[in-house]
Amino acid sequence: MTAEPEGHIVELEIRLDAPPHEVFPYLVDPERYVLWQGVRAELDPRPGGAFRVWMDAHTVASGEYVAVEAPLHVVFTWG
Repeated sequence: MTAEPEGHIVELEIRLDAPPHEVFPYLVDPERYVLWQGVRAELDPRPGGAFRVWMDAHTVASGEYVAVEAPLHVVFTWG
């Protein structure tokens, strides 16, 4: 995985064959998030809130929540 130069945006949209109310908690609840990906998460699911996921003991993906509209829409930055 390589970093994009500053100012470049990568957008990812994932569609799952499950109702939004079942998927949404896995994007905003730290305990459920790590069932999907990572080994630890610190999530503050509100616009401007922190998004931090430890992919392993040394690699952390961090960003912030941009939009949170339960249970249909979640947008966060990732870096």
